[in-house]
Amino acid sequence: MYRLKNQTGMALLVCMVILLLSAIAVISTTKNSALANRSSYLFQREATTFQLADSALHRSLRDFRDSPAARMQARSDNGLRVTTSSRGAGASDSLPGGEIRADAVTRITRPDPVGNSISEGVGGTKFFIYTTTSQARDPDTRASINLEAGYKSREVN
Repeated sequence: MYRLKNQTGMALLVCMVILLLSAIAVISTTKNSALANRSSYLFQREATTFQLADSALHRSLRDFRDSPAARMQARSDNGLRVTTSSRGAGASDSLPGGEIRADAVTRITRPDPVGNSISEGVGGTKFFIYTTTSQARDPDTRASINLEAGYKSREVN
């Protein structure tokens, strides 16, 4: 009968080292993947926050331009307020995390009309200076975006 020689365990040691190196490679890849996933999540949330602030700014400007009532509201102490949300009508529900809100306020900057250089008197064109400030905040990432636009409105007396 054939007898096996005593083994010193070298094959087991080599297998254990290979297993250890494989485990380190898997853990490293998983960690890098999780980091990339988190980075992507933060970028998506920040981009959405900016887009909502920009959307609120443009919506406020559109309302101001198209509605005489909105222009009168912009002259009030509270100003013309517009709110948009990541969970609002038409918004995608695929955004992970909590709701992002953006608020825009249009206020008159110069309450006294600035006269046109061509006609200063009665019946002339008057310009009013307005400012819209838009702010969006993401409660999940604590990102905050502030945008501001200034413009003048021509009104004929």
